[in-house]
Amino acid sequence: MREEATRIKEVATTQTIELEEMITSEKKVIEESEKTITKSKEELTTLRTKEKEINTKISTATETSEVETYRKELSVITGSITTTKETIKSTTEKKTTSEEKITDSTEIVTELKSKVETAEEEAKSTEEEAITFISEGIEATYVVNSQQVYEKKVENQKKTEQEYGSKKVKFEEETSKWNKKLTEKKTLKSTATSELKDLNSRLDSLKTRLEKVKDEEKKTIEKEITSIKSEITRYEKLIETYTTEITTISSTIKTIYTTWTTYYTYYIKIRAESTNSLQVSRQIERTTMNRIRKRNHKHSHKHRVIQIK
Repeated sequence: MREEATRIKEVATTQTIELEEMITSEKKVIEESEKTITKSKEELTTLRTKEKEINTKISTATETSEVETYRKELSVITGSITTTKETIKSTTEKKTTSEEKITDSTEIVTELKSKVETAEEEAKSTEEEAITFISEGIEATYVVNSQQVYEKKVENQKKTEQEYGSKKVKFEEETSKWNKKLTEKKTLKSTATSELKDLNSRLDSLKTRLEKVKDEEKKTIEKEITSIKSEITRYEKLIETYTTEITTISSTIKTIYTTWTTYYTYYIKIRAESTNSLQVSRQIERTTMNRIRKRNHKHSHKHRVIQIK
């Protein structure tokens, strides 16, 4: 069991190093993402200010030509705002993904450390039991038992190795599929939220204009206001639907990661046990044979002494 505990510790240490390297890498991604988000938000604030200024000019303009000119400027600003928001959205999603990876990896590292401690405690307990077992004069039985344990562990390892391969492929496929769905839904929700905000801004602008335009233009503006209100209602329902779907998908992904973490820890333990169980069995056998040889040697020496007398 001591060799087994050592093997578990070696495997866990290797995994821990890999996970900690990944955590360091993802922290760098988060740092760069935060810089990009901050810069993009500053640009968005500037663009929003320009947008508000142009909307004010549109609402106060009296000439149709002026309104058309301002609308063209507004279109350019709106395009820049959309591009900047998309940058913020994609970078935020990238940052969120890195944060989730760090959280999951940290949990696995903690669990691996716990498993190592448990294995060392079990090894110590088993060694104490083995000493008692041998001291009671049942070495041969213990050798047989250890050999049987080894054979069972080898058989279990073969099954586990086959199972691990298929489970790993399934885990990677499932996480890839659900993460893709989650990204799609977040993108749709972000786009819908952005559109809703733009619609509300347009609605406010039209309401302001409605108070200042001539009667012949009021019907056109009122018709546009009605259309925008309908679109606002539609986008609000879409956002609510996307929010529900995102919550459900996130829960599914969390369940998949939890299940895999539990299985992977079990797999590490099985692999370590099967790798070292033969060494444990042979060590026990050597210890037993040495005790038997010493006992036989003492018996032979006493017999010769009796013959000399």
